[in-house]
Amino acid sequence: MKKKEMTAKEYKKEYIKNLSPEELNDYQETKDKLDFGLSVILMRDKAGWTQEQLAESTGVPLAMIKSIEDGEVTPDYYLLRKLNLRFEIKQAVTG
Repeated sequence: MKKKEMTAKEYKKEYIKNLSPEELNDYQETKDKLDFGLSVILMRDKAGWTQEQLAESTGVPLAMIKSIEDGEVTPDYYLLRKLNLRFEIKQAVTG
């Protein structure tokens, strides 16, 4: 009997299920950085900017923009604020 091949989604679910708590935390931190970096890339592309233009317009060093987009760093509050202002991201208001 032939074993059913797993889809990528099934494989990922199985992989995550077998991680230790520490490995799961590392996985989530890495995923969050990559997801944020991808969001910056998508917003920058939508605006039609290069990395250099984004760096210049925010005052953030080009190396930092590249590191964020590569998922290597998590931006601090002040950098998030600069990106927020540049992309004119609307914050949800509750209450």
